[in-house]
Amino acid sequence: TFTGCLENCMLYAGSHNIIKGNTFIGGGEENIKTITGSSDGLFLNNDFSGFMNEAMDIFGAHRVYVIGNKFHDNDASLRVTSPAIWAKAGAKDISYLNNEFYNLDVEIHAMVLGGCCWNNWDGKNSDGSLKYMAENVRAIGNTFRNINIISDYKFSGAIAAEGCDGCLIKDNLLEDVDV
Repeated sequence: TFTGCLENCMLYAGSHNIIKGNTFIGGGEENIKTITGSSDGLFLNNDFSGFMNEAMDIFGAHRVYVIGNKFHDNDASLRVTSPAIWAKAGAKDISYLNNEFYNLDVEIHAMVLGGCCWNNWDGKNSDGSLKYMAENVRAIGNTFRNINIISDYKFSGAIAAEGCDGCLIKDNLLEDVDV
């Protein structure tokens, strides 16, 4: 059990690892953060609650599988929270499969495929054009219940694909979700 981490409870900076059956309670930034260059991670059956920012920040990693995790009852008492899970900064081949999201207060989205921060993104193609924030991110079979979106931003919703190339949102269940 990881409790009350100030910044990151776990920094995933490797490859070919399994993070399974852990409980994460609280946390000021990300409970789990991947870094650019990390790859081939399996995050299976973990439980995230009380987080103030992202529970998982998939930042620049490749081939990450997030399966059967629970994201719930976040802490929005000090600030409006970011999505529970987010793939960005060049993340590629990411799968969010059969996860549960419930009793969350989020600013705009509970899950993001891609990113928000085009103004902070410096990933460039050889011709100088900007790269996508994420590629081939899949959100399949996830359940969203009792998601409260706090912002009045007009493009809000439980799931978002922003700056994402080849991404797929399929067979997710949304119940009692603000839009």
